Amino acid sequence: MARRKQRSAEFKFKVALEAAKGTKTLNELSSEYEVHTTQISEWKNQLLKDGANLFSTATVRQQRDKEAQQAELYEQIGRLKMELEWLKKTIVAKLARQWRQGSYTVGKHGWGARYGQENKRPGGDSRADPGMCAARVPSVWRSHVGGL
Repeated sequence: MARRKQRSAEFKFKVALEAAKGTKTLNELSSEYEVHTTQISEWKNQLLKDGANLFSTATVRQQRDKEAQQAELYEQIGRLKMELEWLKKTIVAKLARQWRQGSYTVGKHGWGARYGQENKRPGGDSRADPGMCAARVPSVWRSHVGGL
């Protein structure tokens, strides 16, 4: 199956403008630009219908407003990305501190069980086995905490 050709906006405008001028027939334009006559007619009708909007001040104003809104949204995305990275680093540092202090252990429901919960080892020590914990530490935390 043959793929459709993607035509640029400049090419479409050029063909539609020649069709609108009427100096050549649609068949001549079709053979010259290798585009079907129906397609040329559609481009011509679109040019004649929307041609007045090219010089409209409302269109220019809308375009400016759209660009300003887009710039504002990109700025907001950048701020949110920076905030997210800061939060990730802060949380990892807090978890590393708790890990070193021994107050962040593994409970039967996963990370975050505190002293006195169901993860007691024989002998009454409420901290989980360090060997077991190090294996369950996510790799992201291991890289930030170092040595776990």
